[in-house]
Amino acid sequence: MHSIQLVMSDLFDMLSGWIRDCTILKCYVFLGILVILNIINISNDPKELGLLTTEFEKDQTLNIGLPGFGSSFYSLSDGTFKAYSVVYPAESDDDYIEIARLLVPSEYRGNNFGMKCALNLIEHLFNSTNEILIDTTNESRDFWVKVLTRTTYRAEQLSYGKFVVKT
Repeated sequence: MHSIQLVMSDLFDMLSGWIRDCTILKCYVFLGILVILNIINISNDPKELGLLTTEFEKDQTLNIGLPGFGSSFYSLSDGTFKAYSVVYPAESDDDYIEIARLLVPSEYRGNNFGMKCALNLIEHLFNSTNEILIDTTNESRDFWVKVLTRTTYRAEQLSYGKFVVKT
């Protein structure tokens, strides 16, 4: 009888260790998935401003806004692909931070990179505000509607193509 209890005890210890190890492994796998999903690095390094300006100027339909009005310029990268954004600050307490431009160069489109960039940019901006304005162009409206359906934040449509996203 004693040997059966010992075997059961050893079996229980072995199983509980295995379950613990599997739980730890699951945590590492989960954290790995989070790292893979959130690999976008957001930078507003002034050294990147020249590169960013050049990228925006390649597409004549986009401009980088008016210099001197406090625009923030961001480059968004996953190590391979790069996108660029211009964000206008709130001009008053009842104004919104605005995502003025998000440019994913054409060679980086079609692989969900733009979606990841947009979601990460929204998340990044919510570190300093609780409302963001997204005023889309006709060409970008469908993209932003898809982005807003994937975010956990509330989006309110102010007019056609103009959205306020709130925490």
